[in-house]
Amino acid sequence: MVPNRLVRCTGIVLALALAACGDRGSGLSTTVVAKATASARTFRMAGHTRIFVTGHPDQVREESSPEGEVDLDRRAVHTGGATDEELVMIGADVWMHSMDTIVGRPWVHLRRPEGTRSPTGAYDPVAILASLRTAGARLEPAGHERVRGVATTHYAVRFPQGRKPPGGETLEVWTDKAGVMRRLRMTYETPADGQDPATTEDGFLDFYDFGAAVSIEPPPPDQVSEAPGGVSTGPDITSQPETPPSLPAPTVHGPSPLQLRPVRAVHTGSCPSGAVDPAADQPALLPGPDGSCYDLEPAALVVTRAETTPRTGEDGSVTVDFTLGAADAAGFNRLAEANLGGQVALVFLGRVVTAPTIQASQFNGHGQIAPLQPQEAANLIAALSG
Repeated sequence: MVPNRLVRCTGIVLALALAACGDRGSGLSTTVVAKATASARTFRMAGHTRIFVTGHPDQVREESSPEGEVDLDRRAVHTGGATDEELVMIGADVWMHSMDTIVGRPWVHLRRPEGTRSPTGAYDPVAILASLRTAGARLEPAGHERVRGVATTHYAVRFPQGRKPPGGETLEVWTDKAGVMRRLRMTYETPADGQDPATTEDGFLDFYDFGAAVSIEPPPPDQVSEAPGGVSTGPDITSQPETPPSLPAPTVHGPSPLQLRPVRAVHTGSCPSGAVDPAADQPALLPGPDGSCYDLEPAALVVTRAETTPRTGEDGSVTVDFTLGAADAAGFNRLAEANLGGQVALVFLGRVVTAPTIQASQFNGHGQIAPLQPQEAANLIAALSG
């Protein structure tokens, strides 16, 4: 698998996105790169990472050469490589290939906990670029190089003053003449700790074969064992339906539509007090779940009715799965296609509930809103029940 810190790069940048805003300054816009990269939904990737004693690149502590393929629309990833164990992820299901077999079967199956990020996020150049854009990063030219035979421009990622990644990482990207991201590089230094010397981690991921036909499928069932506590992907006639969470009575009555608004920027600090259910055809500055202020375009879709199913996570928060009617489902797909690679805020009662990065152009009327507090979930379900 890709070494932990390189995989966590997206999460680090996403954390920054909660405390900064927009594309600023000189250099290439991350929005331009994200739009160019978003046109293909499948691709292959390969990279290399070395961890060595700082100042002594010949003293290598760890080395890895991951490779794999990604299908973003299926939320599917297949990774492996000469130095890495094979891994297949499709949605919430994960299959790990290991020499440490259970009852002679080479694959182990488990499910990711509810509420964790999509497995494609750390490998998705569109999501990475969208997160950089929201974090206020800009791309400054640093030269021209060839990546896997393709002529590219090398850019250093620059964050606004005071917004350096919390781990001190240095980030770089390479784009081709069409603006498609071809490489992501991260370097990170770990300070000395006792008798352990300071180390440097230097890793990159190349993205290539955009639009290639990839086939990511689960391993054969007779080669799979369930991890302790894992959830089988096959039917289980003994299982019982999940009990819906017990939610409080709604405190909001009457029409309270859900607005879907493209995000223009995210600012630190509080917003001016806004109206409940702001006018859908007007821009809005609204507070978000992290205490920041979201600068939003007019609503691209207003939902007044949907089928909803709530479920509770381990932390007590509620996820509401929703299914839209035919007209809203078509509008949702148009919204996703127009904002592919960007953020769209889900606004309810004058507040941004969540603002995910759009990573697919077709949702067919299905989605989820999370995390919600129980009272907020109860109000949302009542508002969308019609």
